[in-house]
Amino acid sequence: GLKQQVSEISAPRPVRSTVLKPQTRGASTVLTVKPGESALLTLDGLNLPPAAASRLQFVVKSNEDRDVLSFSGEYPGGDEPVVISFPKLDLPAGNYVLRVEIASAAGTASELGRYPFELKRQ
Repeated sequence: GLKQQVSEISAPRPVRSTVLKPQTRGASTVLTVKPGESALLTLDGLNLPPAAASRLQFVVKSNEDRDVLSFSGEYPGGDEPVVISFPKLDLPAGNYVLRVEIASAAGTASELGRYPFELKRQ
């Protein structure tokens, strides 16, 4: 029943992390996720400025350049990798771009990187 489902969700388990590479390096990263499955993305080559007081803004865009998902997160610090956990990646299969921006105190956002990926369903 529900109790078993909850304990399955909270039980420790190994997860596969997919490394997303910036747009400049060839083809999109292919992300194969079963429906309802969680996904862990590690952003490669993101040059974070040392201003640790800022927040990061993430926008996932579809092929038609529509925003399909946006969220913000704590700044991990210049030497820390940025790892994003999607408890459920419920997006249709297709091509996407994850845009990473840093929000400044002035309210403007500057882009730090673009990470194209192709979502495939198993």
